[in-house]
Amino acid sequence: MTTNNVTPSVSFVEAIKICIKKFFIFNGRASRKEYWYFWIFCTVLISIASSITFLQTPSYLITILTLIPLTAAATRRLHDIGKSGWWNLISLTGIGIFILLYWLCQKPKDEHNKYADNVDGSSTITKLSVITLFILFFEIIFSFKPYDIPSGSMVPTLLIGDNVFVSKLSYGLSKYTIAEGLPLFDGRIFGSPPQRGDVAVFKLPRDNRTDYVKRIVGLPGDRIQMIGGVLNINGEPVKLQRIDDVIGPDHLGHPSHLAQFLELLPSGKVYHICQENNSGPFNNTPLYVVPPHQYFVLGDNRDNSSDSRVAMSSGGVGFVPEENLIGRVDVIFLSLADGAKIWTFWRWPFDLRVTRLFQTVN
Repeated sequence: MTTNNVTPSVSFVEAIKICIKKFFIFNGRASRKEYWYFWIFCTVLISIASSITFLQTPSYLITILTLIPLTAAATRRLHDIGKSGWWNLISLTGIGIFILLYWLCQKPKDEHNKYADNVDGSSTITKLSVITLFILFFEIIFSFKPYDIPSGSMVPTLLIGDNVFVSKLSYGLSKYTIAEGLPLFDGRIFGSPPQRGDVAVFKLPRDNRTDYVKRIVGLPGDRIQMIGGVLNINGEPVKLQRIDDVIGPDHLGHPSHLAQFLELLPSGKVYHICQENNSGPFNNTPLYVVPPHQYFVLGDNRDNSSDSRVAMSSGGVGFVPEENLIGRVDVIFLSLADGAKIWTFWRWPFDLRVTRLFQTVN
Protein backbone atom coordinates (compact mmCIF):
# COMPACT_ATOMS: atom_id res chain seq x y z
CA MET A 1 0.00 0.00 0.00
CA THR A 2 1.43 3.32 -1.04
CA THR A 3 0.48 6.66 0.44
CA ASN A 4 -0.08 9.18 -2.35
CA ASN A 5 -0.32 12.91 -1.69
CA VAL A 6 -2.56 14.30 -4.42
CA THR A 7 -3.78 17.78 -5.08
CA PRO A 8 -7.41 18.65 -4.29
CA SER A 9 -10.11 18.27 -6.93
CA VAL A 10 -10.11 21.18 -9.36
CA SER A 11 -12.30 22.52 -12.16
CA PHE A 12 -11.63 21.85 -15.84
CA VAL A 13 -10.28 25.35 -16.52
CA GLU A 14 -8.12 25.33 -13.38
CA ALA A 15 -6.76 21.88 -14.25
CA ILE A 16 -5.71 23.07 -17.72
CA LYS A 17 -4.00 26.11 -16.20
CA ILE A 18 -2.13 23.90 -13.74
CA CYS A 19 -1.04 21.51 -16.49
CA ILE A 20 0.21 24.32 -18.73
CA LYS A 21 2.20 25.76 -15.82
CA LYS A 22 3.63 22.30 -15.10
CA PHE A 23 4.40 21.49 -18.72
CA PHE A 24 8.16 21.51 -18.21
CA ILE A 25 8.08 20.68 -14.49
CA PHE A 26 8.36 16.93 -14.15
CA ASN A 27 7.89 16.45 -10.42
CA GLY A 28 5.25 16.98 -7.78
CA ARG A 29 1.83 15.37 -7.68
CA ALA A 30 -1.27 15.62 -9.88
CA SER A 31 -4.90 14.70 -9.27
CA ARG A 32 -6.70 12.15 -11.43
CA LYS A 33 -9.12 14.83 -12.61
CA GLU A 34 -6.18 17.04 -13.62
CA TYR A 35 -4.71 14.18 -15.63
CA TRP A 36 -7.88 13.29 -17.55
CA TYR A 37 -8.79 16.95 -18.16
CA PHE A 38 -5.33 17.46 -19.59
CA TRP A 39 -5.84 14.55 -22.00
CA ILE A 40 -9.09 16.14 -23.19
CA PHE A 41 -7.16 19.38 -23.73
CA CYS A 42 -4.47 17.45 -25.67
CA THR A 43 -7.13 15.78 -27.82
CA VAL A 44 -8.63 19.13 -28.80
CA LEU A 45 -5.24 20.60 -29.74
CA ILE A 46 -4.25 17.52 -31.73
CA SER A 47 -7.60 17.54 -33.56
CA ILE A 48 -7.09 21.16 -34.53
CA ALA A 49 -3.56 20.41 -35.70
CA SER A 50 -4.74 17.46 -37.78
CA SER A 51 -7.22 19.61 -39.68
CA ILE A 52 -4.89 22.36 -40.86
CA THR A 53 -1.89 22.79 -43.10
CA PHE A 54 0.85 25.35 -42.65
CA LEU A 55 3.08 26.41 -45.53
CA GLN A 56 2.03 23.29 -47.47
CA THR A 57 3.22 21.03 -44.63
CA PRO A 58 1.14 17.82 -44.49
CA SER A 59 -1.30 17.87 -41.60
CA TYR A 60 -0.04 14.56 -40.18
CA LEU A 61 3.41 16.10 -39.64
CA ILE A 62 1.87 18.95 -37.65
CA THR A 63 -0.13 16.40 -35.67
CA ILE A 64 2.96 14.35 -34.83
CA LEU A 65 4.94 17.43 -33.80
CA THR A 66 2.02 18.39 -31.55
CA LEU A 67 1.53 14.90 -30.18
CA ILE A 68 5.14 14.39 -29.02
CA PRO A 69 5.32 17.15 -26.35
CA LEU A 70 1.71 16.72 -25.29
CA THR A 71 2.16 12.98 -24.82
CA ALA A 72 5.37 13.51 -22.87
CA ALA A 73 3.70 15.98 -20.54
CA ALA A 74 0.62 13.81 -20.06
CA THR A 75 2.84 10.80 -19.34
CA ARG A 76 4.56 12.78 -16.59
CA ARG A 77 1.21 13.73 -15.09
CA LEU A 78 0.22 10.05 -15.23
CA HIS A 79 3.26 9.01 -13.22
CA ASP A 80 2.47 11.80 -10.75
CA ILE A 81 -0.79 10.10 -9.79
CA GLY A 82 1.01 6.79 -9.33
CA LYS A 83 -0.50 4.88 -12.25
CA SER A 84 1.43 2.53 -14.49
CA GLY A 85 2.12 3.25 -18.14
CA TRP A 86 -0.61 0.81 -19.18
CA TRP A 87 -3.18 3.55 -18.50
CA ASN A 88 -1.25 5.92 -20.73
CA LEU A 89 -1.08 3.30 -23.49
CA ILE A 90 -4.87 2.90 -23.32
CA SER A 91 -5.60 6.64 -23.32
CA LEU A 92 -3.04 7.45 -26.04
CA THR A 93 -4.40 4.66 -28.23
CA GLY A 94 -7.91 6.08 -27.71
CA ILE A 95 -6.74 9.50 -28.86
CA GLY A 96 -4.97 7.89 -31.83
CA ILE A 97 -8.21 6.16 -32.86
CA PHE A 98 -10.10 9.46 -32.49
CA ILE A 99 -7.62 11.26 -34.77
CA LEU A 100 -7.70 8.41 -37.25
CA LEU A 101 -11.51 8.45 -37.46
CA TYR A 102 -11.43 12.23 -37.82
CA TRP A 103 -9.06 11.94 -40.77
CA LEU A 104 -11.01 9.12 -42.41
CA CYS A 105 -14.22 11.15 -42.22
CA GLN A 106 -12.63 13.98 -44.16
CA LYS A 107 -12.87 13.89 -47.95
CA PRO A 108 -9.96 15.65 -49.66
CA LYS A 109 -10.85 17.50 -52.84
CA ASP A 110 -9.47 16.84 -56.28
CA GLU A 111 -6.77 19.39 -57.08
CA HIS A 112 -8.36 20.16 -60.48
CA ASN A 113 -11.94 20.38 -59.26
CA LYS A 114 -12.50 21.67 -55.74
CA TYR A 115 -16.11 20.43 -55.87
CA ALA A 116 -15.20 16.83 -56.72
CA ASP A 117 -14.64 14.18 -54.08
CA ASN A 118 -11.27 12.45 -54.19
CA VAL A 119 -11.76 8.71 -53.70
CA ASP A 120 -8.08 7.78 -53.94
CA GLY A 121 -7.36 5.34 -51.11
CA SER A 122 -3.64 6.10 -50.89
CA SER A 123 -4.25 9.10 -48.62
CA THR A 124 -6.25 6.99 -46.17
CA ILE A 125 -3.55 4.29 -46.13
CA THR A 126 -0.87 6.90 -45.46
CA LYS A 127 -2.82 8.39 -42.57
CA LEU A 128 -3.49 4.96 -41.09
CA SER A 129 0.15 3.96 -41.36
CA VAL A 130 1.51 7.19 -39.88
CA ILE A 131 -0.72 7.30 -36.80
CA THR A 132 -0.38 3.56 -36.09
CA LEU A 133 3.39 3.49 -36.47
CA PHE A 134 3.82 6.59 -34.38
CA ILE A 135 1.75 5.26 -31.50
CA LEU A 136 3.63 1.96 -31.53
CA PHE A 137 7.01 3.67 -31.89
CA PHE A 138 6.47 6.13 -29.05
CA GLU A 139 4.78 3.79 -26.58
CA ILE A 140 6.90 0.68 -27.09
CA ILE A 141 10.32 2.08 -27.99
CA PHE A 142 10.31 5.08 -25.66
CA SER A 143 7.89 4.07 -22.91
CA PHE A 144 8.16 0.34 -22.27
CA LYS A 145 10.70 -2.44 -22.50
CA PRO A 146 10.13 -6.11 -21.64
CA TYR A 147 12.53 -8.05 -19.41
CA ASP A 148 12.60 -11.61 -18.16
CA ILE A 149 13.68 -12.46 -14.60
CA PRO A 150 16.51 -15.06 -14.64
CA SER A 151 17.38 -15.23 -10.92
CA GLY A 152 15.75 -15.51 -7.51
CA SER A 153 17.24 -12.36 -5.95
CA MET A 154 13.83 -10.61 -5.97
CA VAL A 155 11.75 -13.51 -4.58
CA PRO A 156 8.93 -13.29 -3.51
CA THR A 157 8.12 -10.11 -5.50
CA LEU A 158 9.55 -11.43 -8.79
CA LEU A 159 10.01 -15.12 -9.55
CA ILE A 160 12.33 -16.83 -11.99
CA GLY A 161 10.37 -17.00 -15.25
CA ASP A 162 8.45 -13.76 -14.73
CA ASN A 163 8.40 -11.39 -17.72
CA VAL A 164 7.87 -7.75 -16.84
CA PHE A 165 7.28 -4.43 -18.54
CA VAL A 166 9.56 -1.59 -17.43
CA SER A 167 8.32 1.99 -17.74
CA LYS A 168 11.32 3.77 -19.25
CA LEU A 169 9.85 7.24 -18.78
CA SER A 170 9.37 6.85 -15.01
CA TYR A 171 12.64 8.59 -14.18
CA GLY A 172 13.14 10.58 -17.37
CA LEU A 173 15.69 9.88 -20.08
CA SER A 174 19.34 8.91 -19.95
CA LYS A 175 21.78 7.45 -22.45
CA TYR A 176 20.82 3.98 -21.19
CA THR A 177 17.08 4.42 -21.78
CA ILE A 178 17.18 5.71 -25.36
CA ALA A 179 20.55 4.79 -26.85
CA GLU A 180 21.75 1.63 -25.06
CA GLY A 181 24.67 3.47 -23.49
CA LEU A 182 25.84 5.55 -26.46
CA PRO A 183 27.46 8.76 -25.11
CA LEU A 184 24.76 11.14 -26.32
CA PHE A 185 24.62 13.04 -23.01
CA ASP A 186 25.33 12.58 -19.31
CA GLY A 187 22.89 12.47 -16.43
CA ARG A 188 19.09 12.45 -16.81
CA ILE A 189 16.66 14.82 -18.49
CA PHE A 190 12.87 15.30 -18.29
CA GLY A 191 12.57 13.14 -15.20
CA SER A 192 11.69 13.00 -11.54
CA PRO A 193 13.65 11.05 -8.92
CA PRO A 194 12.71 7.49 -7.96
CA GLN A 195 10.56 6.88 -4.93
CA ARG A 196 11.85 4.82 -2.04
CA GLY A 197 10.57 1.28 -2.50
CA ASP A 198 10.44 1.33 -6.32
CA VAL A 199 11.50 -1.86 -8.08
CA ALA A 200 13.83 -0.64 -10.81
CA VAL A 201 15.94 -1.99 -13.66
CA PHE A 202 19.39 -0.44 -14.06
CA LYS A 203 22.73 -0.96 -15.75
CA LEU A 204 25.27 -2.60 -13.43
CA PRO A 205 27.66 0.25 -12.53
CA ARG A 206 30.83 -1.82 -12.79
CA ASP A 207 30.33 -2.62 -16.49
CA ASN A 208 27.42 -0.37 -17.59
CA ARG A 209 26.13 -3.24 -19.76
CA THR A 210 24.46 -5.86 -17.57
CA ASP A 211 20.81 -5.26 -16.64
CA TYR A 212 19.97 -5.72 -12.95
CA VAL A 213 16.65 -5.47 -11.11
CA LYS A 214 16.51 -4.49 -7.43
CA ARG A 215 14.45 -2.43 -5.00
CA ILE A 216 15.53 1.15 -4.26
CA VAL A 217 15.67 1.62 -0.47
CA GLY A 218 18.26 4.40 -0.10
CA LEU A 219 18.00 7.87 -1.61
CA PRO A 220 20.83 10.42 -1.95
CA GLY A 221 22.03 11.49 1.51
CA ASP A 222 20.40 8.56 3.34
CA ARG A 223 22.25 6.53 5.98
CA ILE A 224 21.57 2.83 5.37
CA GLN A 225 22.52 -0.13 7.55
CA MET A 226 21.41 -3.73 8.09
CA ILE A 227 21.31 -4.71 11.78
CA GLY A 228 20.23 -8.24 12.68
CA GLY A 229 18.55 -8.65 9.29
CA VAL A 230 16.51 -5.45 9.74
CA LEU A 231 16.87 -2.53 7.33
CA ASN A 232 17.70 0.73 9.12
CA ILE A 233 17.12 4.04 7.31
CA ASN A 234 18.62 7.16 8.86
CA GLY A 235 18.95 5.46 12.23
CA GLU A 236 15.37 4.11 12.33
CA PRO A 237 14.61 0.38 11.89
CA VAL A 238 12.00 -0.45 9.26
CA LYS A 239 8.97 -2.30 10.63
CA LEU A 240 8.63 -6.00 9.77
CA GLN A 241 5.62 -8.30 10.08
CA ARG A 242 6.17 -12.06 9.89
CA ILE A 243 3.83 -13.97 7.57
CA ASP A 244 3.80 -17.47 6.04
CA ASP A 245 7.08 -18.93 4.79
CA VAL A 246 7.84 -18.95 1.07
CA ILE A 247 9.83 -21.34 -1.12
CA GLY A 248 12.84 -19.68 -2.71
CA PRO A 249 16.57 -20.00 -3.33
CA ASP A 250 18.78 -19.82 -0.23
CA HIS A 251 22.27 -18.28 -0.14
CA LEU A 252 23.58 -21.29 -2.09
CA GLY A 253 20.80 -21.10 -4.67
CA HIS A 254 19.04 -24.24 -3.41
CA PRO A 255 15.23 -24.25 -3.00
CA SER A 256 14.41 -23.79 0.67
CA HIS A 257 11.72 -22.62 3.09
CA LEU A 258 12.47 -18.94 3.74
CA ALA A 259 11.00 -16.68 6.39
CA GLN A 260 8.71 -14.14 4.73
CA PHE A 261 7.93 -10.66 6.02
CA LEU A 262 5.96 -7.56 5.12
CA GLU A 263 8.38 -4.64 5.16
CA LEU A 264 6.83 -1.24 5.90
CA LEU A 265 8.74 1.83 4.74
CA PRO A 266 8.33 5.22 6.48
CA SER A 267 6.34 6.44 3.45
CA GLY A 268 3.71 3.74 4.05
CA LYS A 269 4.75 1.52 1.13
CA VAL A 270 4.49 -2.18 1.97
CA TYR A 271 6.05 -5.10 0.09
CA HIS A 272 7.17 -8.70 0.67
CA ILE A 273 10.72 -9.77 1.50
CA CYS A 274 12.23 -13.07 2.58
CA GLN A 275 15.42 -14.19 4.28
CA GLU A 276 17.13 -17.38 5.38
CA ASN A 277 18.28 -16.04 8.74
CA ASN A 278 19.15 -12.76 10.44
CA SER A 279 22.87 -13.38 10.89
CA GLY A 280 25.88 -13.20 8.60
CA PRO A 281 27.63 -10.26 6.92
CA PHE A 282 24.72 -9.39 4.63
CA ASN A 283 22.40 -8.97 7.62
CA ASN A 284 24.87 -7.02 9.75
CA THR A 285 26.62 -4.39 7.66
CA PRO A 286 28.59 -1.22 8.20
CA LEU A 287 26.84 2.12 7.84
CA TYR A 288 26.47 3.30 4.23
CA VAL A 289 25.99 6.98 3.37
CA VAL A 290 24.42 7.31 -0.09
CA PRO A 291 26.32 9.86 -2.25
CA PRO A 292 24.54 12.61 -4.23
CA HIS A 293 22.81 11.46 -7.43
CA GLN A 294 23.16 7.79 -6.43
CA TYR A 295 20.91 5.14 -4.89
CA PHE A 296 21.17 2.16 -2.55
CA VAL A 297 19.40 -1.00 -3.77
CA LEU A 298 18.53 -4.34 -2.16
CA GLY A 299 17.10 -7.60 -3.41
CA ASP A 300 13.88 -8.74 -1.75
CA ASN A 301 15.50 -12.15 -1.17
CA ARG A 302 17.94 -10.68 1.32
CA ASP A 303 20.25 -13.71 1.60
CA ASN A 304 20.42 -14.44 -2.12
CA SER A 305 21.13 -11.04 -3.63
CA SER A 306 24.27 -9.25 -4.75
CA ASP A 307 23.31 -5.62 -4.29
CA SER A 308 24.52 -2.36 -2.77
CA ARG A 309 25.68 -4.17 0.36
CA VAL A 310 28.57 -5.50 -1.73
CA ALA A 311 31.02 -2.95 -3.16
CA MET A 312 31.88 -2.94 -6.85
CA SER A 313 35.49 -3.71 -5.97
CA SER A 314 34.28 -6.98 -4.40
CA GLY A 315 32.17 -7.94 -7.41
CA GLY A 316 28.92 -6.46 -6.13
CA VAL A 317 26.66 -3.63 -7.22
CA GLY A 318 27.67 -0.78 -4.92
CA PHE A 319 25.78 2.50 -5.21
CA VAL A 320 23.76 2.97 -8.41
CA PRO A 321 24.21 6.31 -10.28
CA GLU A 322 20.94 7.96 -11.32
CA GLU A 323 21.89 7.88 -15.01
CA ASN A 324 22.18 4.07 -14.85
CA LEU A 325 18.48 3.71 -14.03
CA ILE A 326 16.49 2.38 -16.98
CA GLY A 327 13.01 2.48 -15.49
CA ARG A 328 10.49 1.25 -12.95
CA VAL A 329 9.07 -2.27 -13.08
CA ASP A 330 5.31 -1.83 -13.41
CA VAL A 331 3.61 -5.10 -14.32
CA ILE A 332 4.18 -8.82 -14.87
CA PHE A 333 2.74 -9.55 -18.32
CA LEU A 334 3.79 -13.22 -18.52
CA SER A 335 5.00 -15.78 -15.99
CA LEU A 336 6.29 -19.26 -16.81
CA ALA A 337 7.55 -21.99 -14.51
CA ASP A 338 11.27 -22.02 -13.75
CA GLY A 339 13.08 -23.64 -16.68
CA ALA A 340 10.25 -23.11 -19.19
CA LYS A 341 11.03 -21.37 -22.48
CA ILE A 342 8.84 -18.58 -23.78
CA TRP A 343 8.87 -19.95 -27.34
CA THR A 344 7.56 -23.40 -26.27
CA PHE A 345 4.02 -22.09 -26.36
CA TRP A 346 2.60 -25.62 -26.68
CA ARG A 347 3.68 -26.17 -23.05
CA TRP A 348 2.07 -22.98 -21.76
CA PRO A 349 -1.03 -24.83 -20.42
CA PHE A 350 1.35 -26.66 -18.06
CA ASP A 351 3.99 -23.96 -17.43
CA LEU A 352 1.89 -20.78 -17.30
CA ARG A 353 1.42 -19.18 -13.86
CA VAL A 354 -2.04 -17.80 -14.54
CA THR A 355 -2.41 -16.04 -11.17
CA ARG A 356 0.62 -13.83 -11.88
CA LEU A 357 -0.54 -12.56 -15.30
CA PHE A 358 -0.85 -8.75 -15.44
CA GLN A 359 -0.02 -8.47 -11.75
CA THR A 360 1.23 -5.03 -10.74
CA VAL A 361 4.59 -4.89 -8.99
CA ASN A 362 4.68 -3.19 -5.60
